[in-house]
Amino acid sequence: MKEEIGVAIFGAGAVAHTHAVALQQSGGAKITGVFSLGTFRGKSLAAKTFSKVYSTIDEALSDGNVDAVDICLPMDDRGQAFTKAVDSGKHVLCEPPLGSTLQEFDRMIDHAKKEGVRVMLAHWTSFSPQLASYARYLNEQMVVGEERIGRIYWLTSSCRWKKQYETTSENALGFLSHPVHFARSLVRSELKNVYALTQSCNKSGVIDFYDLGMAFEDTTIFLEAGWCMPKTYEPRIAVDFAGTKGTFIMDNRANASIQAYDSSRYLSVVPSMQQWSLASDEDAGYLREVKQFIEYVRNGKEPSVTMGEARKSMEVALAALESANRLEAIAVAR
Repeated sequence: MKEEIGVAIFGAGAVAHTHAVALQQSGGAKITGVFSLGTFRGKSLAAKTFSKVYSTIDEALSDGNVDAVDICLPMDDRGQAFTKAVDSGKHVLCEPPLGSTLQEFDRMIDHAKKEGVRVMLAHWTSFSPQLASYARYLNEQMVVGEERIGRIYWLTSSCRWKKQYETTSENALGFLSHPVHFARSLVRSELKNVYALTQSCNKSGVIDFYDLGMAFEDTTIFLEAGWCMPKTYEPRIAVDFAGTKGTFIMDNRANASIQAYDSSRYLSVVPSMQQWSLASDEDAGYLREVKQFIEYVRNGKEPSVTMGEARKSMEVALAALESANRLEAIAVAR
């Protein structure tokens, strides 16, 4: 394959911009152009990436310089873009989730396999050095001993797709995918069931906050996730985890973002980490993410986030939505 793969970006929102920067820095990809539902935003991103504007998805897929597509469209528009890309033989990097049901997910992945198309879902939490470090200290070094209980705060501001979040559970599924995927990475045992409650933090009464209880075999995690904060709010990811040997804490906005304590003292096993921001590509891990995708396209090296893991995270997020609707715990298949 040629030295740089040609990538067409579908979408021109915040995620598309972060992916575009990472692709430009990767050294292994060239952005061929941008397709966007909004003409102005598409032209803006195309200008920043020195690429062309595609007026339709079909135009992008007919470009002979395109080897792969990066789908950053709203959930309602991803399915058609994905199917057209696969039918055209273009490899796909796509924001999760893929589809709105597990049946749709399976059907789309099976279709890609039959066409020989390589697909990677962009679960960026697996590539963030800070989040990966926290998970590694919990799982490999067992700094808290046996995990017992954890709490995750995942709070961000409202987004420009707010109206879709107001009317469709599919877009709530899109928001929950990342925090649920991260929560699963912190625990070694199998998840048994999920219980979720919802809340509205706005005058319109629209649900924009989820409180999840995730019961694993020997651990319980409480996840508070919401896109209910003011637009000026710096996104916050914070975790408190307690076990048989002590407590492990992470907060991206704290001066020492990862700390560990036993019953008597501060544990020096954790390296010093300063504040970090989700707006930073280096902190969020987008460059690592796109580099794995490029390697997958070029050499067939499987990404660290497998389709099986992505599917499991989607299953848990779907169970949370069902629980919130039925007001009862939902068992997760093993």
